[in-house]
Amino acid sequence: MSVHEHVEECLRLFRRGRFVLDHVAELPRETITHWQEAASAGNSKAIWLSGLALEAGVEGAPEVVAAFEQYSKAAEAGFAPARFWAALSCLDGRGVEADAPEAARRFELLAAEDDALAEVALGICLLYGSGVAPDPSRATELFRRAAESHGNPDGDFQLGLCYLDGVGVPQDSTSAVEHFRRAAEEGHIGAQAALGECYLDGDGVAKNSEQAVEWLSRAAEFHHPTALLSLSACYELGDGVAKDTARSLDYLEQAANAGDAGAQYLLGLDCEQGRRVSKNLDRALEYLEASAAQGNSDAPRAARRVRWKLDGGEAKHAARPKTQVAHRIVRVSEASPRPDPDLRALSLRQPWAELVLQGRKTIEVRSSRTKVRGRV
Repeated sequence: MSVHEHVEECLRLFRRGRFVLDHVAELPRETITHWQEAASAGNSKAIWLSGLALEAGVEGAPEVVAAFEQYSKAAEAGFAPARFWAALSCLDGRGVEADAPEAARRFELLAAEDDALAEVALGICLLYGSGVAPDPSRATELFRRAAESHGNPDGDFQLGLCYLDGVGVPQDSTSAVEHFRRAAEEGHIGAQAALGECYLDGDGVAKNSEQAVEWLSRAAEFHHPTALLSLSACYELGDGVAKDTARSLDYLEQAANAGDAGAQYLLGLDCEQGRRVSKNLDRALEYLEASAAQGNSDAPRAARRVRWKLDGGEAKHAARPKTQVAHRIVRVSEASPRPDPDLRALSLRQPWAELVLQGRKTIEVRSSRTKVRGRV
């Protein structure tokens, strides 16, 4: 492949939600050498590609500062993808101090030149208020322009998300599915995962577990975390596929290792309880802490429970005389003030109580009528 063909391939992958740096890291050494030689001769496209190679760490550790210098050099020569990548680096703080307003300014300039990549990036900034005042309506206009005028599947994907959540446009799951499908058929892995979820839930399309598994599997080939986690559930429950616990566990581990907080939490519980995997409290704590670090609200409590077990709390609790425990309960009851009417309690029989304590049962549905909803 020529330098130009490599540029087109990298941009094609990026528009489809693929990790370009992973692609670059897998290329043969002679390809990188060819880029470097062309870059030395002043080829702006090769300079940009050489920056990708530096950021991907093809020769060792990633060199993000040197990569940003290459992007800036190619950008000064007027190469649009390099200008876009330099703006991305400013947004994410890769090789340069993070500067969201500067990134948004650069995206704005490129979008004014009908750059489809910049239109999507600027739309995302406007959606979340990154470096600019939030403007969801304009964000959706940019996504639509990127999708319809330039055929950018990432524009369709982002527009689908807006329709699904009702952000910048009226909520419309059917329209969301249409945009997801257009992007998914173009190979966009995020859209493939989203379309699979819609089929799984019957959201905007008739529920079809077999179609869900097909689209989720396509995204899972590229290690999409959400797709991997959903496939794990499908194989665990036999939903759309034959039940296969071993395969379910494999997908769950892949999702956890890909950084999905929900998968890390579930795998942590499995390791704690010895369910589907060998009991390993150290490994359980590792996964639960990783999940908690990403904001999973259930993970901190589970992690505290595992630390308590690692500190010998479970054995100490089992060794306590049952009469002592009963005595303490009576003493606390006698000393307690009148119940607070705003406080809520829930009584559960075994084995359900133990499942709650283990974190395996997180929802309680009662057959008797009650107005109580929410956490207890």
